[in-house]
Amino acid sequence: MLNYKIYSQDKKINFNRPIIVFLHGFGGNSSIWFKQIKPLKEKYDLVCIDLPSHGKDNLKLSNLKNNFQEVTNKILEVLKFLKIEKANFIGCSVGTTFIKYILLTKSEIVDKFILIGCVGNFRNWFKNGIYIAKSLLNIFPKNICCNLVSKLLIPNKKYNESRLLFLECAKKISKKELKSWLKLILKFPKINKDFLKNIKNFKNGLYIMGREDNVFLDSIIEEKEYFNNVKILENCGHICNIDKYKEVNDIILDFI
Repeated sequence: MLNYKIYSQDKKINFNRPIIVFLHGFGGNSSIWFKQIKPLKEKYDLVCIDLPSHGKDNLKLSNLKNNFQEVTNKILEVLKFLKIEKANFIGCSVGTTFIKYILLTKSEIVDKFILIGCVGNFRNWFKNGIYIAKSLLNIFPKNICCNLVSKLLIPNKKYNESRLLFLECAKKISKKELKSWLKLILKFPKINKDFLKNIKNFKNGLYIMGREDNVFLDSIIEEKEYFNNVKILENCGHICNIDKYKEVNDIILDFI
């Protein structure tokens, strides 16, 4: 089973309170939500799940079938174990794509959802960057690959806190697992395409994007014709829940 942490005033799930399930992004782990946990656990019960290969002694992506269904099954396994039949979902970056897949395949377990730094369609330069990073892993130490991915996702130096947190977590992932994840990430555009075809069925969600998210903001703005519930935060990069955590926390409290 995937690693997870529960944050609750009762130290266990209280089914009389709203439940939020958090899914982090690539290279991170459940620690990226540290600026959300304290203000939100007063009102909600929180379940932070570590995706495969992330977090200490967690399941490895390389030991699973490298597809969305297999990883999603592992996420759902945690919820089944905790006897959670329905919850709110909040994802950041890569975590947003798994929420999209859950909506496509098992929408009945989702109450409301928030996609922070949502992964949209890939621009050619970003897709090429992932291919280059994948190739570099065959030649150079993994830290070079991690640095490249961090600069692709967070190019602006003023969001150094987000970049350093990403690097601190990503460098704990083995080269073998990084290769598996980069291979899976290249399949994301297909999931996004399927999601957009069905997006009118999902009216209970919200996008939160940073104005200076140079990777995905443009594609999300293009998606507004399908899904117009988008909040764009000024002076904010890709990892909104760190760059503008107070604003993000207020939006979560207001929306859920």
